[in-house]
Amino acid sequence: MIYLDNSASTRAFEESARTVERYMLEDYFNPSASYAAALGEEKAFIKCREILTGLTGGRRVYFTSGGTEGANTAIMGVCQEHFKEGEEPEIIISEIEHPAVSQAAFSLRRRGVKVILAPVEPTGEIQPQRLAALVGPKSVLVSVMHVNNETGVINDIDSIAQLVKARNPNCIIHSDGVQGHMRLPVPAGADIYTTSAHKLHGPKGMGVIAVSRNIKLEPMLHGGGQQDNFRAGTINMPGIAGYARALEVFEESGALERIEEIKREYLKLLACIDGAHIIGENTAPHIICAAFEGVQASSLQSALEARGVIVGKGSACSSRKTKVSQVLSLMKVPAKYAGGAVRISIGAFNTLQECSHAAGAFEESVNYLRRFIRK
Repeated sequence: MIYLDNSASTRAFEESARTVERYMLEDYFNPSASYAAALGEEKAFIKCREILTGLTGGRRVYFTSGGTEGANTAIMGVCQEHFKEGEEPEIIISEIEHPAVSQAAFSLRRRGVKVILAPVEPTGEIQPQRLAALVGPKSVLVSVMHVNNETGVINDIDSIAQLVKARNPNCIIHSDGVQGHMRLPVPAGADIYTTSAHKLHGPKGMGVIAVSRNIKLEPMLHGGGQQDNFRAGTINMPGIAGYARALEVFEESGALERIEEIKREYLKLLACIDGAHIIGENTAPHIICAAFEGVQASSLQSALEARGVIVGKGSACSSRKTKVSQVLSLMKVPAKYAGGAVRISIGAFNTLQECSHAAGAFEESVNYLRRFIRK
């Protein structure tokens, strides 16, 4: 099997999996306990936190259960600060955000929050000037994803932040970094950056919310005061240690350079298939959104799987829906391509040697499916 759906989830590095196992079977003590055996866990937690701080631009990091919790904490934590003052704040999100952001934002409407949608350009990007024009004195938060999870298109978070702050210096910038972290530099302009471990060969159910040191957020979970009273609950040392180890391996192994080389090879090979169309130009190193004229994505996905190649279709959180992706519709991708778009996402375990076989499977599948098109 050639697995090319690494934006949905990744195979864990062996080093990460072994670390998780060790903290479940050997070093299983509660880091918050007061006896001597637990002191090693506390030191390990501090070390892992330092690793993640270093890999998120020096921000304060709090471990979460993943990208969804991180995004919800960012959005609700910012708004909660203003609810305490009796305000009815405005927040701005792009119209192509992951549901973890959009649904969290929309849920606050019943509490009086005004949610403004920033439009996407046909390129798939959020244009900084158009977004900044939406910012007003009541705007408390702007949330724009660093990398789109369907197309791989990169947003210029630093330019967005600069223009937003020029209009309202108190407006906080959140960026969903689930697809961008470790593949691109963390944007300096992001006040809050959220990540997920299982997209980077770490364990599922783990991520961080990285917060600039001058930003105050209201905690969403209350209890025993763990993580500096910000995120209560028993510290998940197996997940935290496995996550930190995965990022170390990703960085030390040169995985990103290999991924970039493999992407270039796929782009070259896919361009040789008749009717192929690559969606998005300024894209992340690991994602290709490819469409083939006259072919439906669900049929292509099944045909490829029958030939031993696994690809994604839209967001993994909603990929079983059969309608055309909202992201591609908003980008105004022509209908002859939008219905047939699949996502190729490359990870650390993919190889250059796989490329020709996978590209051949694409060509075979596309040609086979076109036989059934009604003339």
